[in-house]
This record gives sequence, C-alpha cells and structure tokens, in this order.
Amino acid sequence: MYIKNYINTNFQKAMLTEKVSALVERFNSYVDVMIVLREDETLYNCISVAEMDYIKSFDKELKLMDILDPVESFLFENDMVEDALNLIQQNRITVLPVVDYDLYPVGTVGIFEIIKAFKSVSGMDEPGTKITVSLNERPGQLRTLLDIFTGKDINILSLLTSEVNNGKRSVTLKVGMKDVNAVSELLEANSIEYDGIFEEDGGNY
Repeated sequence: MYIKNYINTNFQKAMLTEKVSALVERFNSYVDVMIVLREDETLYNCISVAEMDYIKSFDKELKLMDILDPVESFLFENDMVEDALNLIQQNRITVLPVVDYDLYPVGTVGIFEIIKAFKSVSGMDEPGTKITVSLNERPGQLRTLLDIFTGKDINILSLLTSEVNNGKRSVTLKVGMKDVNAVSELLEANSIEYDGIFEEDGGNY
C-alpha cells in the first residue's frame, strides 16, 4: 500500500522566518497541521495540534527558526503505509509530513489515514462474505483454500493472515459473493472447517 494513495492534503504552510505569534494565531483559527518550510519551500518541520502547547511556551516574538529543529521523521510519497505505522509507533508521534523526492511537501499522514488504508486493504468497503479459518502452518494449505474460490470464478477481495500458536495460522478471507449459505456449502463440500462466516454489505463503515 503506497502512502501516496492515502495522504491528507488538507494542511497549511508556514515559513521558517515567521514569528511564533503568527503561527499560534493561525492554529487558533482553522488549522490542524502546519508544515514549516525553508526559504526554498522544502520541508523543515511539521507541527500538529498536539504540539501547540510546546510552541506557545516560547516568546511570541521569536521566529520559528529560533525554536524548531529540522524534522527527522518524514515519508516520501512512494513509501509504504507500513513505513508510516512503524515511524509513528517508534517515535510516538501523531502525524508525519509526506514529501516528494525533491523534499517539497505533498501532504501528511496520521493514524486516521493509516486506518483508512487498512480498511481499504481488508475490503471492508466492498460487499461480500468474510470467512475466518484456522490452517496448519504448512506449505500449500492456503493455496488449497484459494483454489476453491478461484475455481468457481469468485473474486477474492482481501486476504489477511496472522500467526496464532501451535503451528496454526488464522486466515481471514473476503470473497465477492454475498450469499453466505452458498459460500458455507462450498467450503463444506471441500471439507474446509471455518471459525466464522458472515456477510458484509460494504456500507456500514
């Protein structure tokens, strides 16, 4: 999942030469995220609402260049969503600036954008049937499950797996078929036991 598909482009810009007072005033009115730019308009820093108490603690006549250091954590637009999640977790921050390869800001990414990305990859926005099964951690097990649906020309909308324990892996599969009974019968006909199965209409999220 490329981060460029989920960035938030609703941000404001401030120049490094601006005073703290000007930044505080703009935040108080309508801004959630402010990206601070160098003179050449490339990225210098990124300030979120959560950091405003820190900014307000400084003399209002100081310039941003007097109180801010260059940001160390940022993303390129072709980075992956997983990269954003790791940076946010490791640095305990709420928002990251996103730049192109010339370091010009193109947007920001926070927890909301990451949730949106994983919501998309899980197929939650599409109607279908979600199945949860437990498979042995053995080569070929997952392929057997997939072949059941592809052999019937049923689209697979999403596939997520996670290790459970004792050589087992939990698999959550969503297929493009809303008839839960038909999906259940197909699995049972192929001797596939499932932990859960339910319909998602794609419109409740």
